[in-house]
Amino acid sequence: MKAFEEAGAALAPIYTVEQLMEDRQVVAREVVTTIDDEDLGPLKMQNVMFRMGATPGRIRHGGRRLGQDNESVYSELLGVESEKLERLHEDGVI
Repeated sequence: MKAFEEAGAALAPIYTVEQLMEDRQVVAREVVTTIDDEDLGPLKMQNVMFRMGATPGRIRHGGRRLGQDNESVYSELLGVESEKLERLHEDGVI
């Protein structure tokens, strides 16, 4: 570290996970946040990196279950009518 400092070079320590989670700047900037996952309960994960005052962003979920959004995708985004969607379910297509 002394040689780097004398040369005016940038360097930083390599943290363990425990050290990272206890770093004052990491804590102050809320780099790691905790969300409530439907399956796992409280889950620590990287926070949104760029948070602006008027539009700070947020994490809505840690991930969706397989097929959890199918109905809204088929009906709202693709315009599949409910009767056709029901037939596709019955026929095992979806």
